[in-house]
Amino acid sequence: MMKHLSLFIILISIGSCIDRFDFNIPDSDLQLVVDGRITDAPGPYTVKITRTQKLNNLLFPPTVSAKAVTIFDNVGNSETLTEIKAGIYQTSPTGIRGVIGRVYTLRIETFDNKIYESSPEKINPAGTVDSIYYEFQKNVSLEGVSGYQFKIFMNSRGEPQGDNHFLWKLTGTYKVITSPELHIILTQRLNDPPPPPKKDPRVCSGYVYNPRTDQLDYVKPCECCTCWASLVDSKPHVSDNNIVANGQFNKVDMGAIPVDFWPFWDKTMVKVEQLS
Repeated sequence: MMKHLSLFIILISIGSCIDRFDFNIPDSDLQLVVDGRITDAPGPYTVKITRTQKLNNLLFPPTVSAKAVTIFDNVGNSETLTEIKAGIYQTSPTGIRGVIGRVYTLRIETFDNKIYESSPEKINPAGTVDSIYYEFQKNVSLEGVSGYQFKIFMNSRGEPQGDNHFLWKLTGTYKVITSPELHIILTQRLNDPPPPPKKDPRVCSGYVYNPRTDQLDYVKPCECCTCWASLVDSKPHVSDNNIVANGQFNKVDMGAIPVDFWPFWDKTMVKVEQLS
């Protein structure tokens, strides 16, 4: 169970001032941070390795490359992951795959010959998502701006004899028409009147610019006109077994999809995942 504590601070600025408060933070050894997971869904699976930062460092945590990153199970299967970016490792799409009931361990060997291993973790059954539904709501921001959203809810259930500790994820996918044939180049020098924009269709658009007619000529089907963008809820949603009965989770709040132009220019698909 995960508990969240919120602290609300109200600052009254009439006739007041704000003084900087400096305090010393003792230095400590920078720790290795590993973020990754394996499931019974098809791979590839990704593991990201970073190092902790000092509290007053506002930069993104630095990624860490390793000599070897390996996932292995309790029946003799293993796979060494490939580094696709600095500090980001991935299995092969046809490589190791999680199996319910098996136990998995992650092993990292760094270039300074240190070895880190995770605690063995068993993949438990993830239960069933029974239904997903929504409520259309009006919301008002802290600045008093009104907006609308689809609040997403879910009903699910766990295993009768399982521990039923779940992580839930919400992902929205929507279509975007990019119109790459309309790409232009603006060329303007300082203090000069603006010239007309130069037509410069992207190569993947299927159009080429014809300077004789000043028109776009169609030459082949477009390869990049339709894109699929994602809306990912960054908040973790975890089960609370203190308020559940018989492994049934009802009206779990999964977050909201804002009613903005692009997500609803055509339609949005919502996917909910339940992970043990």
